[in-house]
Amino acid sequence: MGSAPTRRQVLATGAAQRAGYPTAAEATD
Repeated sequence: MGSAPTRRQVLATGAAQRAGYPTAAEATD
């Protein structure tokens, strides 16, 4: 898998951030 996020991942992360949920990176740290 490439390290660059896919457009779907970017959109999903952006939506989660706006909703106040942690991003995938934060959740895995």
